[in-house]
Amino acid sequence: MSSAEARLRDRIGGGRALALIDGNSFYCSCERVFDSKLARVPVIVLSNNDGCAIARTPEAKALGIKMGDPYFKIRGFCEAQGVRVFSSNYTLYGDMSARINAIYRDATPDVEVYSIDESFLDLTAFVRRDRVALARDIRATVRAWTGIPTCVGIGPTKTLAKLANHIAKTVPELEGVCDLTEPAAYDHWLCRIHVGELWGVGRASLPKLKAMGIDTVADLRDIDPRPVRKALTVVGERMIHELRGVSCLGLELVPARRKGCAVTRSFSGRVTERAELEQAAAAHATRLGEKLRREGLGTDHITVFYHTSEHDRGEPMRSVSTVVRLPEATNDTLALIPAALHGVARTWREQGSQPWRYSKAGVVTVDLVPLTTSQRALIGRLDRDRAGRLMGAMDACNARWGRGAVVPARAGLERQRRTWTTKFEMRTPRYTTQVDELPTAHASRLPHPREQDRCAHRPALQARAALAFGDDLIRLSMLGDGRGEVEHVANGDRVGGGVGVRKICGDCHAHLVIGDGLGLTELADGEGSIRHSDRLARRGGSLDAISARPNEQRTTARLTPCLDQLVGMRAVRTTEATKIAALKIPLSMLPPS
Repeated sequence: MSSAEARLRDRIGGGRALALIDGNSFYCSCERVFDSKLARVPVIVLSNNDGCAIARTPEAKALGIKMGDPYFKIRGFCEAQGVRVFSSNYTLYGDMSARINAIYRDATPDVEVYSIDESFLDLTAFVRRDRVALARDIRATVRAWTGIPTCVGIGPTKTLAKLANHIAKTVPELEGVCDLTEPAAYDHWLCRIHVGELWGVGRASLPKLKAMGIDTVADLRDIDPRPVRKALTVVGERMIHELRGVSCLGLELVPARRKGCAVTRSFSGRVTERAELEQAAAAHATRLGEKLRREGLGTDHITVFYHTSEHDRGEPMRSVSTVVRLPEATNDTLALIPAALHGVARTWREQGSQPWRYSKAGVVTVDLVPLTTSQRALIGRLDRDRAGRLMGAMDACNARWGRGAVVPARAGLERQRRTWTTKFEMRTPRYTTQVDELPTAHASRLPHPREQDRCAHRPALQARAALAFGDDLIRLSMLGDGRGEVEHVANGDRVGGGVGVRKICGDCHAHLVIGDGLGLTELADGEGSIRHSDRLARRGGSLDAISARPNEQRTTARLTPCLDQLVGMRAVRTTEATKIAALKIPLSMLPPS
């Protein structure tokens, strides 16, 4: 073995270890978590305005559906083949991603969130034999607590970790985990993987690499970097060093400060009226302000653009862009909206006999600066204190009651936006974030045969009701006797804490029983206090608050099987207007429908 080969093996096997964990068909997997009927059924998720396929399950891929296929072209095929089609549910996907990354941070503190479904983890501190075991444990925990299947690739650099993840996905024998820090596995796989599977090698690069005689990843690793740099710039040379175990891309544990921000949307229909275009520009400026305030940044100029579609053949074309200056850097929505409207007014042309039919508009800004250190204006200075209090109140309302609860009037009411706002006609409910979209379970009262005022439910006579969520995913025993009410206890919010139940009547147990297939012990005792069972606690589940508002004959409770947060985070929130009875359990523990 040459000294160069020895150094390479030392770098591969004895240096840094990074893991890339990727959710499999992430958007589709999120939909499957909340609907057991979608298991083993072809599923696709569409882009904004239900335009094209952006996520596909393996069953959909097997039918020949390609990434980016326009839905209007494959609609008939999908209906004929029984493909389930959904609009993008970004709120749900984002929340599920946050839960998954919380699990990663329990395993290691060094986590870089690369995208909504991909994260890099630093596993260097773990010895080699423990890395695969840890990866399998993380993968099992994510599946148990969220229902999302994942694959894990481990390598000494980001490029090799990404390659290992691809191998883990495509080789079933590896059971979802591939470790390229093992020299034998490194040598085995690099000689067998086509260079086109590498992270950063696109269609334009493949002919150039082929002309150099490069076919496999090992070919690229072994070539002199200088000709590759001429053909593929410094990115290609960096790729070779990464394949040799030299890390050129570090973990970004703290996201870099945003340099620019854009809010752009394609319209659901064509826009021809100035009022509608101004409404869209105002809505985009509102969203821009929210994004800037979240990071404490400001801008002193915005670019407003709108244009027709190049696909509308035979119709007049027009593309407009203009920059509007502000007196000083700000993130105040009430300052950004007039600037956006001024941009539309400056560039608008009255429609003629053949009108321009605009298809997209947006608000873009660059050169963002921290608001606390930005230059103030001498003339026309904005009142930042007043704006900060007002925007803070508006953001708090929207955070509590949902985006769009409080908006400037110029951004339009929901019913006024239907002509231009993005279309999501097949979106599923936002199960984990919107209280009013949670499924509802009903538990009927079981009266005593002789005494109307006494409760007759016993462990052997549990009155069960199917949750209106799939088919019999969860079954609940009665949460009350029709007169009582389940309520929080003082210590219910602490990590690992239980949730109490007010005693309902002298001979009544407050039962909450989960499905026949789980084999769990009762979570209630005769005194009406709910506590964890050992098995449920060991597997990462917990039980959270709260209540069934009774009426004369029926107790109603809203609940979600995948609750607000995971164990160790805050409990589900309640308001005086709505109380929630909720289970926080691993979804994989649910009995099949």
